[in-house]
Amino acid sequence: MLSEKKDYHDTMQLCDTVEQEFISLLSKEQKSMFQDYKEYATRLTTMENAENYIQGMAMGVRITAEAFTLEDGETE
Repeated sequence: MLSEKKDYHDTMQLCDTVEQEFISLLSKEQKSMFQDYKEYATRLTTMENAENYIQGMAMGVRITAEAFTLEDGETE
């Protein structure tokens, strides 16, 4: 699982450190805008990941279906 990998964990910590440093430099309004941006970016990423998963599953089903519907002569 990705979340168990050291590189992932280290990179996540680096992102958090930089984000905290960045937030400390912002005004109250800028902090609010940044939080809104992060929320919207997360929503977009979630939508993109869901669409990629759906497309990948659909392709896998098509390939599997084609493999089972081929005549024996075509697979040799």
